[in-house]
Amino acid sequence: MEELQSPEVLEREILEDARRKAFKILKSADDAVKANTGAWEKKTADALAELERRYSLKRQESASEILARLPLDMRRIWSEKVEGFLVSAVVDWFGALKREQILVFLDRELKRRLAECPEFAGAEMIRAGFTGLSQEEAGSLVKKNLPGAAPVFENLSGPENGGRQGDYPELVLDIPAVRLTASIKMAVDSLLLNKRAELIEALLGPEALKGPGGLEERKSEGAQGD
Repeated sequence: MEELQSPEVLEREILEDARRKAFKILKSADDAVKANTGAWEKKTADALAELERRYSLKRQESASEILARLPLDMRRIWSEKVEGFLVSAVVDWFGALKREQILVFLDRELKRRLAECPEFAGAEMIRAGFTGLSQEEAGSLVKKNLPGAAPVFENLSGPENGGRQGDYPELVLDIPAVRLTASIKMAVDSLLLNKRAELIEALLGPEALKGPGGLEERKSEGAQGD
């Protein structure tokens, strides 16, 4: 027959068994918490690494884009500066002309245009619009180049025509078949377009044709020469 344990011994065994079970449960919970913590830390580290990788690529792309665009921006700014120099030079040139020189210039343009438009040779009635000229000046130019014509003049600079008033004189001749415009501005624009390189070289020197770095090279050479 088994020996019956005393109540005190039985109580100790029950408590000891309960402690072992409790310790096992707590250890399992602790291990699970540690495992979950490790997993979250790894996920967090991976996420941060991915974010850093993406931002690093973005920074590289942005830097590459800026570096690729920089020469274009420099050339655009350079072109705008050169254009400003050319326009300013033309304005100064025109401002220094005497009235007689301006009229000779416009007369030469009118002759050149009429040579390309033989339809005006036999025309009698011609509408003659003018800007930046007096009617007397316009009439003198038309009579000199088309002595047989009977022009009807219109001041295109007046408010009834939208207030057109340009810095450069212009003469517009109209017949039903064709319209002819003799304009100092058109001649200047054509010169700026077709003789651009020559004008830049004459105004700023041959180094300017190399672009933004040209004048810097000239400065460097000048400094070395000094």
